[in-house]
Amino acid sequence: MRLDATHHRKQDVSSSAVRGLSHLAGLVLLPLLLGGCDGFLDVENPTNLLDEDLTNPQLEQALSNSGEANFAGPYSGAVATLEMLGDQVYHVSSQDFAILIQQGDRRSNNSAAEGSYDDLAAALAVSEEVVERLQAMVSNPGSHLGIARNHFWAGAARVVLLSYFREFTVRGGPPVRPAQGLRDAIDRFQSAAQIAAAAGDANLEAGAYGAIARAYRGLYFETIHGGAGADPSLFQQAETFARQALDTDSDYSVELRYGSPGAVNGLYNTFNVGFRHRPTPQYFQRLDPVSGEPDPRFMLGPEVAKGVQGEPMHNQFKWGDFSSPLAVNRAAEARLIIAEARLVAGDLDGAVEWINRVRSNWDLPDFASSDTGEIQDQIIYERSAELWLEGRAWEDHRYYEIIPSAWSDVQKQRGVHERFPVSVREQANNPNY
Repeated sequence: MRLDATHHRKQDVSSSAVRGLSHLAGLVLLPLLLGGCDGFLDVENPTNLLDEDLTNPQLEQALSNSGEANFAGPYSGAVATLEMLGDQVYHVSSQDFAILIQQGDRRSNNSAAEGSYDDLAAALAVSEEVVERLQAMVSNPGSHLGIARNHFWAGAARVVLLSYFREFTVRGGPPVRPAQGLRDAIDRFQSAAQIAAAAGDANLEAGAYGAIARAYRGLYFETIHGGAGADPSLFQQAETFARQALDTDSDYSVELRYGSPGAVNGLYNTFNVGFRHRPTPQYFQRLDPVSGEPDPRFMLGPEVAKGVQGEPMHNQFKWGDFSSPLAVNRAAEARLIIAEARLVAGDLDGAVEWINRVRSNWDLPDFASSDTGEIQDQIIYERSAELWLEGRAWEDHRYYEIIPSAWSDVQKQRGVHERFPVSVREQANNPNY
């Protein structure tokens, strides 16, 4: 029997990273669904794995998938809910917590934001714990894909936390601010790439390089908005790793796997089934600025219902069911990072060339311009279209200082650089607060 992320339930955490998983005497690291797997593990309670169980060599594959299993649900949930800070997702009922997010309120007393923080921080802690335990368990840690993948998820969790929160903690440690958090993520991705290369997994190796490129891009903008001014060398690093990713695998895509009885694709669940949030109606048949025709990357169907305010609701077709995988990093983003880097370097022709490499995959006509502002606007549009509903909208709003149209006047005046604080639970239980 193959045991992968779709066979695991998300960890039931009571206090996320506040606890510090390494301090648990009994570690609820991997709640396994063992129906049909009699004899797989000989433990008294197979849904509660104690420290001594984790030395069982038969647990190696299950441990290897634990980081992904714990990250998958919180990731899709955060994208579906917290991306309401941008202009791609809106709320269709009258739930206060969601309306506050949609209006741009980034205060701490928001149950959805706090739940996302706790779950993402717990997923980060699990991934790091798994790396340590696998390193002690296996004979080939330098080429073990389970270790590589958990390094990747530990890095990805850091990047996602910093997209929405002003800081985070790791296993009850001190607060980690954006610049340090992104550099720590780069270290994790470097480890993932090195081990994946040794294991012969070009897709994961390329995805790790692409994730490093995204992190360096983030550092570039965080440095600007932190008051230190532009550091072009950071975007040069982003471009270097984006090119390395594409050289390793020109069509890479590192994806989270979903499927019952484990975590299901929260974007499909929310947008097509649960009807709590919906893609913003403006993306239905949105016109590509070059061709003047509907952009095929915005995969919205015709109106199916009305929200409580009479707003039209559409189904998205980017993900077709509960088990549709969700890309965390893929080749198109690397190409657009190179386009941005070329623009930062003053190479306008190069920026246009890389924009069109993305557009050609959709048989869209070439974009042409020699105006810096027009090229930047096109890059922003291409990211919006290519990475639609993939968790980049709010990040790009912050980086390019784009005020979301749905925000209240008060929040518009506060600007886009404020992010959610860590959860009240974290603050109450972490001695560093």
